[in-house]
Amino acid sequence: VVSGGYGGGQVTVCEHGKKVGLRVDCVEPVYRYARESLRVWRRSARARPGALVAMTACHEGRSDGVEGWTRALVLLNAEYTTAWSLRKRLVHSSVLESSQELWVTRLCLSRFPNSVDAWAHHRWILAQDSNGIKSLESEMQLTRRSCQLRPANYYAWTHRLVLLQHVSSPPPLTLLKEVQSFVETHPMDHSAMHFYLALVRLSPAPVLHDSTEWIRALLSLFPDSETLQHAQHHIVSGLTSPMEGGPGRPTDQLRN
Repeated sequence: VVSGGYGGGQVTVCEHGKKVGLRVDCVEPVYRYARESLRVWRRSARARPGALVAMTACHEGRSDGVEGWTRALVLLNAEYTTAWSLRKRLVHSSVLESSQELWVTRLCLSRFPNSVDAWAHHRWILAQDSNGIKSLESEMQLTRRSCQLRPANYYAWTHRLVLLQHVSSPPPLTLLKEVQSFVETHPMDHSAMHFYLALVRLSPAPVLHDSTEWIRALLSLFPDSETLQHAQHHIVSGLTSPMEGGPGRPTDQLRN
């Protein structure tokens, strides 16, 4: 996708597979152009019913109109709430397919892994499908990558908790081991530990005993970790209550 010149050159966006590249010196002019174009359109669209659908056409390999502008805005500023709201309207109007929009949110989260609006929009898109989540592993991989990019990622771990309602019970030991490995390198990550405790609640009694020993061993290495201290308290008490301040319970539904 190539737009007008800037500083004697061209503003170029290279899209290949699932990767998008934009020259650093092009970011600001592209953002300004998309923001101003959207502002002018919104002002004029108030008097034109159906303008949203009419302004989403693609011409000669260029994404023009609301879809292109909002896509550029959320990929450069994931907290642009107005742009996400307009994209919801495009999905409702069947201008955008859910699979296409999931690709946009995943791409956005690769740059802004802790974005409130991007995670909310992603869950909203998933909730539109009456058949539920089609690829659990793809969603788990998304949260895994987001937590690696941004530790203490409350929103990614919350999404994992929501996904637990689609995981077989008891949860696979591989998932428990994966979270243990993460916590061992991030012993202060409260959200990660809360997810681990949610897994233990769904596991048989031997897992509870093994978890007690594992947390005790970690505390010997990180005695000042409040996260581990809270976890030990709840393990000892039989995990009868959720950790204070943790993400939502695994029974939470997919909703915005």
